[in-house]
Amino acid sequence: MSTIQGIQGIIIAPIQTEPVTISPEGLAKQKEMLDKLASIVSVTDAESQHLAVAVCRDVNRELKDVEKNRNDVLGPCRTFTTLVNGTAKTYCAPLEKEVDRIGKLVSGFQKQEEARVRREEAERIAEQERLRREAIEAQRLAAEAARQAELARQQAEQARLAKEAEENRLAQLAKEQPAGQPTAPAGPTTNVSAPGAALPTSDAQKPTEASLSPDEAATIALIAKDRAQEALAALQEAEKAPPPAPVRAPGMRVVKVVKYEITDANAVFAKYPAFFELAEKKAVINASIYDGFQCPGMRVWTETQSQSLVRG
Repeated sequence: MSTIQGIQGIIIAPIQTEPVTISPEGLAKQKEMLDKLASIVSVTDAESQHLAVAVCRDVNRELKDVEKNRNDVLGPCRTFTTLVNGTAKTYCAPLEKEVDRIGKLVSGFQKQEEARVRREEAERIAEQERLRREAIEAQRLAAEAARQAELARQQAEQARLAKEAEENRLAQLAKEQPAGQPTAPAGPTTNVSAPGAALPTSDAQKPTEASLSPDEAATIALIAKDRAQEALAALQEAEKAPPPAPVRAPGMRVVKVVKYEITDANAVFAKYPAFFELAEKKAVINASIYDGFQCPGMRVWTETQSQSLVRG
């Protein structure tokens, strides 16, 4: 006898380490029975049948004795195994209980973290959508300001050309006017047909942005362009930001485990037969069949078997 010590010496118990062997008497008896069995090569008459049955009966009796001896030898081993398992369970049970309790606390916090992540992710997406709308609106306003600046520039250019045309017209009239005759007053600009002169416009055609000077319109367009660039940069920065993630302690691993429960086995089997394992119940079948029993998918027949009866 010696002792075996578990990991880190938690469990210490005696154990037998000598080899398990067959006794010399047992080996001799086994050889004797094997020789008797080998001598039977055919059964052709009542005498040979009687001999064969007698030999098999003796062997079966020996096998029964060996099985009893095996159980007797293993009895203490089974008791030893039960004691070791019970000792380990006594040691581990309170620890496992506390680990399970704390694991549930950690899982509860992890669920809170997942809820927080979902909420913050929704807020992050909403903020990105808001910044995207603001960027689109800022770009629209910048384009509109640029259009107004260009319109103011064109109107200023038209006014300059109209003024030059009027000045040229008056200079031409002054040249054509006889000396000592006063120069004719300037007529309405609507009668000017000089090239480049501003054409009359209807009320519907008059621009509403004419109140701004070219410099003012250009300044507003520049400010709108800067704001559009700032809005676009804010959107890009928000899109680059990493998504929220749950807090996890070092050494912690979180896995998603899909669970299931069968509520209607027939309905599930009809759609997914591979989900079930089809196995025969031999005990039920043997207790139910008889000579002449018929069932689709089964073949039932009767055989004659001889058995050696072992008595006392």
